[in-house]
Amino acid sequence: MKILKKLIAIFSISLLIFSCNSEDDIQINKDDILGTWDLINFDIDGEVSTIVQGLEIGVASFTTIGKDFNAQLTFTENPNTFSTSGSFTAVTTTTVLGQQTSEEGEIDLDNLLNSGNWEINKNELTFINNIENQIVEIVTLNGTTLKLTSTTVDETTTQDTTIKTTTVTNLTLTK
Repeated sequence: MKILKKLIAIFSISLLIFSCNSEDDIQINKDDILGTWDLINFDIDGEVSTIVQGLEIGVASFTTIGKDFNAQLTFTENPNTFSTSGSFTAVTTTTVLGQQTSEEGEIDLDNLLNSGNWEINKNELTFINNIENQIVEIVTLNGTTLKLTSTTVDETTTQDTTIKTTTVTNLTLTK
């Protein structure tokens, strides 16, 4: 269960920070996002490193793959609102010092995105809710497929120790 709580926190953080290159901008027809989308893919690749006094002393990696999807994301306009429903199973595999562990658990999509407003600027989709704004990159958006990605790097330093977390999160939805 601890891994699932970390997964939810990491996903939320990964949606906060977004990096893209303006050369990667795609043409977006905002009308294409309207409607109900079914989640068909969810994956996270990540790495956590521990740095003490400038020396990296440990690295852990993790991968989360979704399965058994029964989750939807709905976009409406005037006003631009989104809502989520359903859940899926997440299988998280963690590797620390060559030892691999796996854990499986159900993820409620409402816990990841909640509901609120949305806006599109170039190839950035912003989810706006009362908790925080979450910006992701639109990789593909057409009448049938919506692919989103988010890359984050987060560093937390306490005294001489830095914990650096890097994640890449991908979602694919279809109508």
